[in-house]
Amino acid sequence: MKIQWPFWISSFLVISSTVLLLHSFITIQGADQITTSKFSFKDDLPNDTPRLVFVVIDAFRLTFLTDTDSPMWFFRDSIFNGNAMAFDGYARMPTVTMPRIISFITGTLPSFGTLITNVATTEITTDNWVTRLKNNGKNVHFYGDDTWIRLLPTEFSKFDATTSFFVNDYTEVDNNVTRHLDSELKSGEWDAMILHYLGLDHIGHSLGGRSPKLRGKLKEMDGILKRIVEELEKTKIPTYVIVGGDHGMTAGGSHGGASPDESRVPIVIWPINQKFAKVPIDSFDNLEKVEQPDVSATIFSIFGMQSPTDSHGFSLTVGNLENESHLITMRQYYHFYELAKSHGIDNLFTLSCTEDSPCDFSKPFVQKLIKDECRRIQRKLMESSASIPSLQLAIFGSVIILAAIISKLNWEYESLLDVSVFILNIGCFASSFIEEEHEIWYYVTSSLIVVHFLKNFRSVEIDKQKTIFGSILLLLLLQRFCINWTSGMRRRWAMDQSLLPPPMFNEMIANFNIPDANTFFRNSPFISLAVSTIIWLFVCVSLESSPKLSGFMILFPLFSHLLRLFGYVNFDSGYLLACRILLIPFYLLTGKHTICVLCLVLIVIPTNQLLLFISIFLMGRLAADVKLEKTATGSMIMSTFYFSGNSNSFATIMLQSGYVGLLDYYPILVGIQLFLYTYAGPIIFVIGFYSSRRKIIPQLLSYFLTVRIINLFFSILCLYIFQNHLFVWSVYSPKVMYDLSHCIVVVIAGILLV
Repeated sequence: MKIQWPFWISSFLVISSTVLLLHSFITIQGADQITTSKFSFKDDLPNDTPRLVFVVIDAFRLTFLTDTDSPMWFFRDSIFNGNAMAFDGYARMPTVTMPRIISFITGTLPSFGTLITNVATTEITTDNWVTRLKNNGKNVHFYGDDTWIRLLPTEFSKFDATTSFFVNDYTEVDNNVTRHLDSELKSGEWDAMILHYLGLDHIGHSLGGRSPKLRGKLKEMDGILKRIVEELEKTKIPTYVIVGGDHGMTAGGSHGGASPDESRVPIVIWPINQKFAKVPIDSFDNLEKVEQPDVSATIFSIFGMQSPTDSHGFSLTVGNLENESHLITMRQYYHFYELAKSHGIDNLFTLSCTEDSPCDFSKPFVQKLIKDECRRIQRKLMESSASIPSLQLAIFGSVIILAAIISKLNWEYESLLDVSVFILNIGCFASSFIEEEHEIWYYVTSSLIVVHFLKNFRSVEIDKQKTIFGSILLLLLLQRFCINWTSGMRRRWAMDQSLLPPPMFNEMIANFNIPDANTFFRNSPFISLAVSTIIWLFVCVSLESSPKLSGFMILFPLFSHLLRLFGYVNFDSGYLLACRILLIPFYLLTGKHTICVLCLVLIVIPTNQLLLFISIFLMGRLAADVKLEKTATGSMIMSTFYFSGNSNSFATIMLQSGYVGLLDYYPILVGIQLFLYTYAGPIIFVIGFYSSRRKIIPQLLSYFLTVRIINLFFSILCLYIFQNHLFVWSVYSPKVMYDLSHCIVVVIAGILLV
């Protein structure tokens, strides 16, 4: 049975509408454009302006500095002694590098669409302090992440950029920045110097957010800042050293979401040879909470430049430096006054005087009042800085409904279960259900398997009942095994320990600390590889009609894992290149695309997860053997997507999987490998299912496409309804992107399997 025309028409409508929606997100303006201020402050910079060293530490999470066991002693001593100011910075969605750099240099809030264009950065035209300094005859030097060069290709008088996407390198990528420090600190040829260190972020992506190497990298960054500050103090030249993180890092080492670990970053300022008006702190508990665009406003004020009219930043030096210019302070206040007027924000200043509480018109009080009001205006601007493309969403939703109706023509209604799964879409209206969607699919899948067993058990021949019962039981056991594989890594278990109740039976827990399978096989990779190889070779005989050839092809990627375990990275890179090339003639000669895809997937899977995906393959085989209904099969496909740790948050995307076997950054190859790992669960499940019941695949794909289209429609509907919701960019928008991706994957599967 071939997939009929409704599937292809629905696929075309989905792809066409996807292009429209992605274009709409990409073209969203990150900040509302306002009219130019009537008062124009010309940048007439004096020759004696202070210098600036701006250091960005990629993935510099706030707790890396504030934890009591932090190795950043120079940072902490400087803050506690009053030599530096520390702030609790908020990096808003999306928490990826490119939009956060834009926020640092322009003071605006980049749109959600910049998440999509993060890997294809283009030159920005927005007013920013780097371009302004260049136009005023200042020399700006840069070393680090090449994203800056793509954003500002002609603004730096001297630069040396490093590739930001090759996450396996966390040593040379920072050494290439540090090697310029001695000459730059002694030369004095620069007015502003920007350093962007990537090593911390790369350790997180490649080794995880709990890697012991993180501590060494933090200590390295602390030593570098100590070296910079001490050298600048010797020069006696007024200089500001500003250090900040572009985004944070989850316990898994990734980022992109809106959790505190991803969005709270430290911002530390050293005003070299200047006095503080601020009292030194004795703890990090009450750090002033600021916005990331405040860094831009701070740099504009340092050089005495007027902030851009669309900047939402508030200078961090206001009220904190004794010798601060009153003109700079006045500019900041008037800037927010103009912003409030242009955006219709009223009730700017309110003073309440009573007999019991007389008015206080002292300078500190008025200064604090105005600062608090500016912060209130800033919060309102941030909350409304990017709007949902409502018209495009309406058009997209209409096209999606049409695609669902057409797709429905291709599969036959069999039972109430066929439509019961659509009820799950009600959960899209609750943000917590979206964040924990994997739990819903786990429960629904297990329930549907049991319903299938109870419904069909009596109709099976008596001599086959034991076999069916055993297969169903094994299927449920494998389901539970896969669920538990990454359950301890989920968001709800990554809570602050202070929020959790005290543990009971501490001594018993300490004595019976049994690691989960994921941890065990991560610590015992050779055992994982040996067991996985034996089982894979045993099950691959059922894949195709030529078991010897299939088993031989499966050995290729498994041997690659052995090379990696022994540290032969360079040889492994060449070996995998040969494997990829070999798959082309193998496919052309045999036509066995499932073996080719399986080989590619096995390449990118971490060694400690090989057994997990063996279990998923067996689940596909068992689902086919017990003739599971398409509703339960579709639910199992969705469950397998979450087994490896995926969720509806971009933070769970494992970037390191895209660089397996690569010694350099190849965007297309990285994208393919990242896609294969992200969807490894569904791919391997379908291969297992396909090897036994390939005739039902067309109808299953048609049904599953309809389910995914309906789910996508409800996601779009929720995004439209909750476009002013607090979690519109952190929960609802990523959900739409994931549902779009799911639909595209079903279309690709239809092309390959038919």
